[in-house]
Amino acid sequence: MLFLAKLLSFIFFLIPDRIVMVIAVILSPVFYNAMKKGKWGFKIKRILPKVFKGRNEQWYKRIMRKNSIHLMKFAGEMLKAHYKMDYFLRKKCYIAEGREFLEQLVSNNRGFMIVTCHLGNWEYAAAWLAMEYGEIYAPVFVENSSGNRALNWIRTGHRVNMLETSYDPRVSTKSLIKMIRLLENGKIVFIVSDQEALGGDYTGKLFG
Repeated sequence: MLFLAKLLSFIFFLIPDRIVMVIAVILSPVFYNAMKKGKWGFKIKRILPKVFKGRNEQWYKRIMRKNSIHLMKFAGEMLKAHYKMDYFLRKKCYIAEGREFLEQLVSNNRGFMIVTCHLGNWEYAAAWLAMEYGEIYAPVFVENSSGNRALNWIRTGHRVNMLETSYDPRVSTKSLIKMIRLLENGKIVFIVSDQEALGGDYTGKLFG
């Protein structure tokens, strides 16, 4: 899986962004079918009725189709993230508002934490921040699988370091202690927060 990720990343690196987006639209039915069947960890089919109650089936299908296109575009962008050159990162990424607060945190020469929701391509955000402000340390929950090792290789292309967290409290405790030490040493910790519907509730879950 790691070899495949490296191969696809190199191939997608050579393809212009616009063409990658066209390819994503063409291949989006693959993700749509997976969403309908709940495969590959997709939970949108059961999350939508819990978050958006009282909608009809056609509305849910339309949202899933739109989401499948978005996720396929996201996957295409993610495959380009590892080799993305600084020049293109500067063209692609920007802070819409609030940059002055980030600049203030950086100028204080103290560690700080950024919390973001996993609704966009955080790989680009982490890479851009690392390029502009120094190394990023990201605690991301991953299962010990070849697929996740491949994903983490893609994510670590621009001075972005992964901190292991898991359902094992010992692993997550070690990661938390390391995060505290990193903050004390003036580093940037970049936390990705996922959403997960459990027991009918819509909850946020930190540590990926």
